Amino acid sequence: MKLTRSNLTWMLLPPLLTGCGLLNPVDPSTQARLFGNPVPPSAAASAPYEQAAFVCAGSDIYEARLGELMCTVETRRLDLMQQAAAVTNNTMNFNALSWPLGSAALYQKLSHPTESMLIPATVATGLYGFLNAGIPGRDAMHRLAAKQLACGVVDASLYLYTTQEINGDDMDDPGLRPTLRRLQNQIA
Repeated sequence: MKLTRSNLTWMLLPPLLTGCGLLNPVDPSTQARLFGNPVPPSAAASAPYEQAAFVCAGSDIYEARLGELMCTVETRRLDLMQQAAAVTNNTMNFNALSWPLGSAALYQKLSHPTESMLIPATVATGLYGFLNAGIPGRDAMHRLAAKQLACGVVDASLYLYTTQEINGDDMDDPGLRPTLRRLQNQIA
């Protein structure tokens, strides 16, 4: 087979197109919040803990700082989800980019059959091992931790009362604490 520029184009085109479809398959959304305000577009590019200032604004109206704590936990949950997405995306990106390199190596071997491909194959294997090194299932651990934090936020939301609901503001709305004191005095 005589390799021409046209043949090379047809050899490289399918892997390149397939690779482009696999780059960053997991979108780490920061808008899927269980608690807090949505992140404004101006802060969307900042780190999750920097976004907390925007998201947690107004969460101090809840009794016993529960709103602030829930907002902090929610920020950590989203951070874990972003870390899990980063692990998956890095692996998928490397695999997607290695396909065109394999086609280029095949072209090189077919056009120059006497050249050895041992060094490029060794480098590619080393890169693959380096990028896949680390804790096996790390993204699964991040997702599991994020799921447990989400359950904690949902469970704690049952006890989310504003300070006004607890203390009341006037005689029309006496609040929970004054009502309980009044009932306790009636029983005693």
